[in-house]
Amino acid sequence: LKAAVEKLKGEEAPEEPYVHLELGIAGLIDKSYVASDRQRVELYRRLVGAQTIEDLEQLEEDMKDMFGPLSRGTRAAVDLAELRILAARWKINSIIRDNFDLVFTVREMNVVEPLFKDAPGTVRIVDAQTVYMRLGKSYFAADTLLAVLRKLLKK
Repeated sequence: LKAAVEKLKGEEAPEEPYVHLELGIAGLIDKSYVASDRQRVELYRRLVGAQTIEDLEQLEEDMKDMFGPLSRGTRAAVDLAELRILAARWKINSIIRDNFDLVFTVREMNVVEPLFKDAPGTVRIVDAQTVYMRLGKSYFAADTLLAVLRKLLKK
């Protein structure tokens, strides 16, 4: 809606970047949680369209009101959407798991450098757009990895 209003006013709407995540974590809304295909598609649309943490909190409340406590897969989908929103604030383009490394591709290194100052594991800046963060094996359990990334990105 905001983009449509700005277009009518003749203003350029800044394009919100979409952060690409490949963490090996499935964020799926289970059919047992939301039986209707139409409703599941609408929830996915809202997850992808969430631009702020407040949008995401509202969606989570709506899901709880309609379907009860979030299923494990649905919780993961919400958590991944939260990471996308938080990462966008740091001008991160992608976070990809590569064995025991998390590979961050960034738009502006000077913006993200403080993010990695006290990060867990070993951090290597390999070029102006790429940061490798090596973590121990225990960090890659889904819940642990989501918690570590959430804490890192909320700085």
